Amino acid sequence: MRASRVMGGVLWLAVALMLGGCSLFGHSSAARTTTTAASPTSSTTTPAPATSSSTSPSSTSSTVPGCKGSLLSVARGRSSGAASTIGLGFVVTNGGARTCTLEGYPTIVLVPASGNVHPVFTETGSVAPVHLAAGGKAGFLLEYSDLPVDGQTTCPSVVAVDVTLPRPGGTSKVAATFSPCGAPDVRLTPVLSEAQYNALVG
Repeated sequence: MRASRVMGGVLWLAVALMLGGCSLFGHSSAARTTTTAASPTSSTTTPAPATSSSTSPSSTSSTVPGCKGSLLSVARGRSSGAASTIGLGFVVTNGGARTCTLEGYPTIVLVPASGNVHPVFTETGSVAPVHLAAGGKAGFLLEYSDLPVDGQTTCPSVVAVDVTLPRPGGTSKVAATFSPCGAPDVRLTPVLSEAQYNALVG
């Protein structure tokens, strides 16, 4: 009887240990699964900030803004002349605190000493953006002939030029005394960089 009781106790103990072991392994493996499932989520979301930051420089890059007419001034510049063709220079100065862009031909109105003039303008040269730093300068050239044509005995007398620069608007009246002949016939360059302008007027 005692031997059978001992054997029964041993069997009961073995069953209890087996059941306890199963519950421990099951709990341990569940915790491990939760840990490994979390790591792909964190690694997947990590590259997102890098992608957005890499595209931000291109989105923030922009072209230099156009100049404001109120911050620009126009003055008489140097003149040049050869074979009866005279180039009258005009200098544009950026009075603003930032770099800006001018591009295109100015609009010119000749102001005569008396009466009216009806000039014929011919645009010459290639148009390109001109960037003016704060205090920077650009220029353009107005060319005319001082030789009378088609029976003219005198040519119109001009005392000033009204200049409207491209895009920004705003007109400057610049004192300039000259006598263009013909209709009068005037050739006009676009706004040029300071180096290009200086190369024309010498």
